[in-house]
Amino acid sequence: MGGRPERYRTYREALDALERHLAAGKRNIDIGLMQVNWHWHEERLQDPARALDPYRNLRIGAAILREQYERSGHWLEASGLYHAPSNTTNAARHRARVQHHLEALQ
Repeated sequence: MGGRPERYRTYREALDALERHLAAGKRNIDIGLMQVNWHWHEERLQDPARALDPYRNLRIGAAILREQYERSGHWLEASGLYHAPSNTTNAARHRARVQHHLEALQ
């Protein structure tokens, strides 16, 4: 939520919080397992209840990642563009974090 993580014990708690934030006019919210941003992808997420469905959230996130791969031709580049498609500085920062984590796995 605005760069600050929020975690909830139940789906109901998460849905209540998400609806509260949206009612307050907040839109920069990364939602669910794939952290799909409401501001940029509201039309895909459709409504808070559907946005929090883990299977739907994974499908949407995978589609966004695939679109960024098709745009860039590189999976690592796509990982940066996933969260910041219109901001090259933020995309590069996110890509570097992903690369760091990948290198730590090897």
